Amino acid sequence: MLLRVILLVTVIWFEAAAASSRVELFLSHSEARPGSKLKAAIRINLTNSWHAYWRNPGFAGQPPSVNWIKPNGIEISQAEWPVPEKIEQHGFYSYIYSNEVIILFPVQIAPDQPAGNVEIIANVDWLECKDMCVSASGKASANLKIGDQLVESKSNYLFREWEKRLPINNPGLPIKASIQRENQSSFVVIAFTNQSSPVLIDFYQYPEQTIKLSDKTTYFVLDTAKGIKKRIESDTQVTSIDLYGLLVLKKAENDPKEYYEIKIQTSEVNNQAQASSIPGLVSKQGRSVTGPGLLLLNFFLGIIGGVILNFMPCVLPVIALKILGFIQQSGQDNRSVRLHGIVFSLGVLVSFIILALIIIFVQQTGKSVGWGMQFGNPRFIVVLTLI
Repeated sequence: MLLRVILLVTVIWFEAAAASSRVELFLSHSEARPGSKLKAAIRINLTNSWHAYWRNPGFAGQPPSVNWIKPNGIEISQAEWPVPEKIEQHGFYSYIYSNEVIILFPVQIAPDQPAGNVEIIANVDWLECKDMCVSASGKASANLKIGDQLVESKSNYLFREWEKRLPINNPGLPIKASIQRENQSSFVVIAFTNQSSPVLIDFYQYPEQTIKLSDKTTYFVLDTAKGIKKRIESDTQVTSIDLYGLLVLKKAENDPKEYYEIKIQTSEVNNQAQASSIPGLVSKQGRSVTGPGLLLLNFFLGIIGGVILNFMPCVLPVIALKILGFIQQSGQDNRSVRLHGIVFSLGVLVSFIILALIIIFVQQTGKSVGWGMQFGNPRFIVVLTLI
């Protein structure tokens, strides 16, 4: 009972810590004319060391979403996302904002908007994580006067500050992208076309694309160019991809990172030997395991993981009880024992198939989830603990 109380208090503490995060809405102008343009800003203030997610959260996570309540004649466009921080945990990558983030939204006032005061309301939902993840939500509002002049608001400095954190558009960089085949896998290769170009660091893909690239980046030493490689995780036989996302580079090794929004189309490279569009391609990586060898490796790793799992304190007692059940059935008819084993095995398989279908269904709604997503919900943990 004491352990349950401690766990319950721990979960409540995490929820309380997340609850102290808050959301605010700012407008770049306190007064605007009909037909004018301005910007809105959603600021999420996170508890110390907690983080929220970028538009592409990475392996797991959920980006903030906004439901606007506004008068007719005021149009709010798609979000302008500041560049995120890419982090790696146990081989998985996420794109995050720590402590605070401001997301900008262009606002258009209709030419025939009547004069007067209007209220804009934002209902914001986001996922914030530290040692565990908690869903959070908040409501914020701001007032705007529709008049005959443009008057900057007192919070206009926030817009100037955070606009500097937006990626640079249409850079016109001397880069090429191609698709490279290696055994049973396909990769996107991005490279500068000359040695005097900046140092290419990474590419952060926007989530709207149907062809998903790996978040892991492989770096290359090139004879006549500099580049990176990212594995194609879906539709590996695709012949061309419209790459849309952030290109991360440095002018020199010791310079700060710069972020450029790019949209380029790849050319196809049939195999490693025919990478003529990006000459001199030599990978730093050693020989990779692909095809049937990769499947066999994953199979044995799965067996090892299963054996380790069976010795965990939360699993071993259950297995012991099941073994005792088999021993008690040893004197029964062989057919009954065999039928019981088949039903038990089918129950395990069907349960995991149902879980997989639930995850696939949630992913089809546009959310980024994976195995164990329910363990990010503190209420689920409380119920599971009490059971």
